[in-house]
Amino acid sequence: MSFKSADPATSVAAAASWCAVAVFSFWCAWGTLATGKLTFLIAVALGLMMALMAGGYAIESLSQEMTIRRWAISQLVFTVFGVVFAVAGIFGGMPLPTWLLFVGAALFLFAAVLCALAAKELF
Repeated sequence: MSFKSADPATSVAAAASWCAVAVFSFWCAWGTLATGKLTFLIAVALGLMMALMAGGYAIESLSQEMTIRRWAISQLVFTVFGVVFAVAGIFGGMPLPTWLLFVGAALFLFAAVLCALAAKELF
């Protein structure tokens, strides 16, 4: 496995995006709890599990220990989140303001491009 230090902007953008994924994951689990579809313990466990996983990737991206596979996983996750936020902004599928969905989509897609460039540099 090849490790290479990415530029600071890429590392910070990836870490911020992983933190946003963590917050959004916990928010989704907590929102599902409010609808009464999940019990409290399952919602908290699910939210913490997803948030801790995303937080781990955020720490790895800041500590400069990302491999090609990890940059590619980051790119895939950020691309999916960016597309989902954009589609939800167009069709109104989430209980968030439309402007927030479009800003989130732009930031996730920007982070995906930075991750793709970092993976390409390692290859």
